Amino acid sequence: TSSFAFKDSQKDSSEIAAELNVAYILDGSVRRKDELFRVAVQLIDAVNGFQIWSHAYVENDSNLLRVQEKISRAIIGDLSTHLGLQQSQPIAIAASKSSKAYELFLQGREMTQRLNGQNTLLTAISLFEQAIAIDPEFTEALGWLASVSAIVTEFSNTPDWKRHFQRARIAAEQCLMLNTDCSAAWFALGAINSREFRLDDSLTCYLKASKLAPHDAGSAFGVAIGYAAIGHQDKALEIAQEWVQRDPLRAIWHGSIAGMHLMAGDKEAAKTSLLRCLELGYGAAAFPLAKLIEERDGSEAAIQFMSDSYAV
Repeated sequence: TSSFAFKDSQKDSSEIAAELNVAYILDGSVRRKDELFRVAVQLIDAVNGFQIWSHAYVENDSNLLRVQEKISRAIIGDLSTHLGLQQSQPIAIAASKSSKAYELFLQGREMTQRLNGQNTLLTAISLFEQAIAIDPEFTEALGWLASVSAIVTEFSNTPDWKRHFQRARIAAEQCLMLNTDCSAAWFALGAINSREFRLDDSLTCYLKASKLAPHDAGSAFGVAIGYAAIGHQDKALEIAQEWVQRDPLRAIWHGSIAGMHLMAGDKEAAKTSLLRCLELGYGAAAFPLAKLIEERDGSEAAIQFMSDSYAV
């Protein structure tokens, strides 16, 4: 998810790689005219910035799902051969009967990645609902609808919070009836159980989500939050700090780590994480930061901090 931060960025590959903690950058572009897709990609060595491989894939097909799967498999196959690596797991492509439903799903997923903004997650929910209206058995869309509905009240000002939680539970249950292995649905149930103070059940659901999607940082952070909620701060921080290294630019996760530090009584570490969270664009981090500043330096310093933050 951190790679979304560099969309339209003017930073060079070495700067991007340093911020992402990676050895290689896969860069590319997509052009589409009617049913013709052209995807050009290049693999860049992050140490010296040199291009070490490139290829262009051209497909003439109206089915976006089929195009995505063919090109994804080709790129991973080519890279695995070039880098001398073995593919660790099969490619998972979200299945839908409808190319239009899948396009709506992709749009909703991108809105979800942005996270901040009054209408961002609410718009994502609407897009997922449109996709499901076209394809009621589109399990990935149901799972994402459930997970976004479960967290939307944390990021958007909406008085109808009960409806969001009800929709989250219904969508998760519908999804799991169709596919018991949908990680997003288990994540949603973890969030719902957490808000209803069934903390053991919440952790169980988060663990299930992470097991089903072992390379997904969001699911891993769910597990960390689950452990923190039942008082296992050391375990929670260990998991969270490992995954924030893998996906370092998700502001909200730095905020979650700050909360774990606060639960453990380490206010200085919490302040550092909150500052990073704020730096990455999550404005709500200013409020707990102001509270910490007030405790240490007094009310005037906290007011000045808030004034400076919002002036920017």
